[in-house]
Amino acid sequence: MVLNARKTQATLLVLTLLAGAASACSTARASSAPWPTASRRVVVGEVRSVDTRRNLIQVRDQRGGNVVARYDSRTQVIYGPMRSSVSVLDRGDRVRMELRYDRYGAPRAERVEVIRDYARRTPAVVGRVERVSGVVRQVDARRGYFVLDPGRSGNIRVVVPSRLSRDDARRFDRLRRGDRVRVEIRYLGRNEAQLVRFR
Repeated sequence: MVLNARKTQATLLVLTLLAGAASACSTARASSAPWPTASRRVVVGEVRSVDTRRNLIQVRDQRGGNVVARYDSRTQVIYGPMRSSVSVLDRGDRVRMELRYDRYGAPRAERVEVIRDYARRTPAVVGRVERVSGVVRQVDARRGYFVLDPGRSGNIRVVVPSRLSRDDARRFDRLRRGDRVRVEIRYLGRNEAQLVRFR
């Protein structure tokens, strides 16, 4: 009888230790587990910075808090009625940013819409065609663009379309840094445009 009682006590002790170990493992797994579900958020505020090296956008929301979100090639940037790129964003622009949080709680900007352009203090307008003259600061024939300095309101990145007249294609091939040119461009954003033709 005494022997059986001791065996029963030993068995209960082992079971108790095993249960405690299982509980500890379960707690450890729960504490290190990622967020169970993804969530979304919309932030309306002012652009504080755009870090193109680390692909980060910082926006100060309406309550004075700072939101830092990652962006990538899937991020849509809307400037007026057209899609553009993160390069059109500038400090002080008022934006509406749609965020999606991954299961680890890191926000990614899915869509950024420019509500008000800081430089112009007016709602963003694109699609306008203008004649502009200035000095060429950079030419990238492989990627199909050049940077024009009109001497006012900052440089303009001019994208060259694949379909050009023979004369315009020849002009672009001969274009060099330091050249002074006159062009017609269609604005895609504040500092980005598409070449219509050389003048």
